[in-house]
Amino acid sequence: MPNHVHLLIRVGGTPIWKFMQGLQQSYTQYFNLAYRTVGHLFQGRYRAITCDTDEYLASLLRYIHLNPVRAGLASRPERHPYNSHRIYLSARPTTLVDPRPILEVLGGPAAYHRLVQDDAPRNDRSEMSGDPSASTPAAGPLQVPKASNPGRPPLSLAMLTLATNLRVDADRLAGDDRGRSVSRARLLVAYTLSRRLGYPLSAVATELRRRKSSMSVVVSRFSARVASSSTLQAETARLAELLTVKA
Repeated sequence: MPNHVHLLIRVGGTPIWKFMQGLQQSYTQYFNLAYRTVGHLFQGRYRAITCDTDEYLASLLRYIHLNPVRAGLASRPERHPYNSHRIYLSARPTTLVDPRPILEVLGGPAAYHRLVQDDAPRNDRSEMSGDPSASTPAAGPLQVPKASNPGRPPLSLAMLTLATNLRVDADRLAGDDRGRSVSRARLLVAYTLSRRLGYPLSAVATELRRRKSSMSVVVSRFSARVASSSTLQAETARLAELLTVKA
């Protein structure tokens, strides 16, 4: 961006503060030599936000690549010269960016492309700012379709039932809480409703105040975990049983 930069970094053996210190010093020296200037280049200390869930990872990547478009610097993300959007579409690593670890989480370049193309109305600036109020849609009743199967309760009631059983407030599931316990409950609820009980994923995403594309990514990722875990299989089966109406 013209006056700042966004970096999504996977931390390794080098502490983030040491990496950023070296990066800022090296780039400042380069800039001063190239443009014959002196002094500090960056104003203030960098800000670091920990990304600890797949859902947040998808949101951050989408925010970073769409930021130039929303700022009017490019009509499409691939037309901005200073981002890694095209690298993620090609799935080929470069000296600076290796898209493969994140693409594995998302489900490949096609899933990444759907994630970026999703135009659902939500203020992604909150993903970088950390402002919970900015990420929550305007207050008002959610329009949630009832389940088509008469043997299932309405989706809003189904989610409330599962949240209560998991001892998590339903509002927290649909809010900005990214704590481990709430994130896990959110995954269990989304998977159980969409994969085990057949509620439309778009409706589940709306009820949880998430984008359909982001929800599709995390549910697909979680499905692989369920397939390889007898514990998760038993837990999601138990949750589904709560909503199954006996004849």
